[in-house]
Amino acid sequence: MIYNTEIKTQVSLPAIKHVEIKSKLLQQVWGNHLLTESFGQLETFQIYGAHKEKTILPIAAAQGMKKLEELFVGDFSSVEKFFDCEVPPSDGCPRESLLPQLRKLEIDTLPMLKCIPWRVLNIKNLRFLSISGVSSLTCLFPVSTSSGFEQLEKLDIKNCETLEEIFGGDKRASYTTEGGVAIPRLWSLQLEDLPQLSSFSSENCVIELPCLEVVKFTHCPMFGVFERMKHVKELTAIECSLSKRLYKGEPCDRPEVLPQTRSISWAKLSAPHLHFLSISGANGLKSLFSTFECKEFVRLEEIRITECEDLEVIVSNEEKEGDMAPAKALFPRLRMIKLSKLENLGCFISGEYAWEFPSLEVVKIDGCPNMEKFSFAPLRTPKLRNMEIGRAEKSQTVALMQLYSIYSIKRYVE
Repeated sequence: MIYNTEIKTQVSLPAIKHVEIKSKLLQQVWGNHLLTESFGQLETFQIYGAHKEKTILPIAAAQGMKKLEELFVGDFSSVEKFFDCEVPPSDGCPRESLLPQLRKLEIDTLPMLKCIPWRVLNIKNLRFLSISGVSSLTCLFPVSTSSGFEQLEKLDIKNCETLEEIFGGDKRASYTTEGGVAIPRLWSLQLEDLPQLSSFSSENCVIELPCLEVVKFTHCPMFGVFERMKHVKELTAIECSLSKRLYKGEPCDRPEVLPQTRSISWAKLSAPHLHFLSISGANGLKSLFSTFECKEFVRLEEIRITECEDLEVIVSNEEKEGDMAPAKALFPRLRMIKLSKLENLGCFISGEYAWEFPSLEVVKIDGCPNMEKFSFAPLRTPKLRNMEIGRAEKSQTVALMQLYSIYSIKRYVE
């Protein structure tokens, strides 16, 4: 341990700025003889492997960390509480906010942690937050804390087996003001390996993410596609649920798990700024876009689709009642198409309407044995220069040659 409890003198390290502790044999970190001023100049604190500690920080230490900007905590197998006791009010005043300069917080592999005291932690300066391997939480943030993340830019949540919602828990809290509550600077959201996650926020709180640009959902089978994507530029979805209920205000106790979903209603999601789209493992999906929905993706530059075992067509020409006639140019900025391991894919676009891909430069197709044609109608691809085809028979190669503005075709032999 760092502080010997048998030493009766108080310990103070007032000038230290950086501390990093890593040891699988570490049993105890804190003793009982800390001064509040012990870490007055500390800026970065990393600690991993204290398996017998029950708390992350003593209150006495946290109260002295006025300048701490980065906190990394990992592999505390027995930790149940963040602090060793409650922060007491001072002379009738509100409780003191701890770690007022904290900008970066990473919590990894704390399976027994029961709560994170967001109401006590000063989160107004927090810019990066990563939480992984916390297996005892069903809700990460109380709704009442959502307005406190004024500077938060990046949020990563991974490997939390019991997590059901990101913001929730406050049964009596309700935010009905126009525009709801915003996390104004969040631009990156990554949710990964969250098997019970069903919603981003509870029904009584609408949280706006006006600057969100990069979204990645990986292995979140209960999580339905959500609608906070007006400014999203990069969207990656791997083995996630596809929900029919995409409108605000529709009653929904839990987003549905729909393994047999045939299509996604992109018009309801509204992602006009999207420039990168990657979808993997969406089994049950029969088609990805309708021709009418394609007009929403005026900035899309790259499409990557892989391992969707039931996918038959990328762009379906089955127009719905009330749809406008499609424009001649399809995905005006699309530069690359990559299709991989789509065993039932028959074509990229169905129907007999003549389309133009004005910006398309590269097409890569691998593991699509049933793809007979790219399109059943003539195509115009003035900038297409490279096409890579794998696992394709000779007849398929000839059929795909309808993308005729090609300088080179690379054919893999496997």
